[in-house]
Amino acid sequence: MDEDHVVSKAMKACPRCFEQVHADAEICRYCRSRIANAKDGQYVRVRAKTGDKIYRGDLFVGKTERISDTINDTRRFIILSNAKEEGKLSDISIGFLALNKDSIESIRLSETDDGKGSNNVRQIY
Repeated sequence: MDEDHVVSKAMKACPRCFEQVHADAEICRYCRSRIANAKDGQYVRVRAKTGDKIYRGDLFVGKTERISDTINDTRRFIILSNAKEEGKLSDISIGFLALNKDSIESIRLSETDDGKGSNNVRQIY
């Protein structure tokens, strides 16, 4: 292929799944999240219970969305960054985690990083 015909496109990371997408993309091709104005939002610390496992991580919520809108939208997965699996002896750092919404039993807001026995949690799903 001739090097003169190669066009390099600027790339950026999707704020939800962190995959590289074109800088002018409005929807992530990997997680199908709307990313046009995704920088306008915040990460919220949550705990999610799925069967016998409990995960803790940061969920991105757009500026115009409520947390419940993010959880109840049409996507089949929620994306957690900085995720950890709670263990009996210690937590296991996972990093990026996509959870199928059908497998989630409950989700709670968590204002602390320890997640265990905290009074600063409230159930949201």
